[in-house]
Amino acid sequence: MDARQLRNLTAVTCLLAVASAATGCASFPSLPNTNLGWGKSSLVGKSAEVVKEGQLANAAPAGKYVIEIRNSKGKSTSSEYTLSGPICVHDALQQAGAIKKFNRIKIELIRPLPTGGWHRMPIEYDRGIHRVPAEVDYGLLSGDRLIVTEDTSNMFSDMADSSGDLFMSKPRSGKTKNGTFRLAD
Repeated sequence: MDARQLRNLTAVTCLLAVASAATGCASFPSLPNTNLGWGKSSLVGKSAEVVKEGQLANAAPAGKYVIEIRNSKGKSTSSEYTLSGPICVHDALQQAGAIKKFNRIKIELIRPLPTGGWHRMPIEYDRGIHRVPAEVDYGLLSGDRLIVTEDTSNMFSDMADSSGDLFMSKPRSGKTKNGTFRLAD
């Protein structure tokens, strides 16, 4: 193997290591749990947000995470689980049986911040493949809280949501304070 091939192999290996570390799953348990700024900041129109201190009453103790299951009537049950190794959101929900409880679910991951607040991240659940997609299947850390809420929408509400642009005609021209505009066809 010559020097050029060795350099290319090293570059590809580094790129794969960065890509697999950026997926969010705890693939490398020997790496420190530091936020390198590689995660998603928004998902499917819903944005991640920082929750102020005191808005979340029950935090999970060190080395543990909590899964809270809420039905449509407001009843909730929470269970505490021990982190025995790297585990992702989908695997944790599957082991807890939270995915099988409802036909449609909304998932939210609430993570404690080092400064003392909470970071709220909506997690997408793909009903077509019956799992959390890999790009949002984050690795769970100590103190995380997963909230699974029953989604009461049905296929008709999905169709109504997706048909919003179908019946709304976009303006071809208009006036603003800086002048008029016309959209090209």
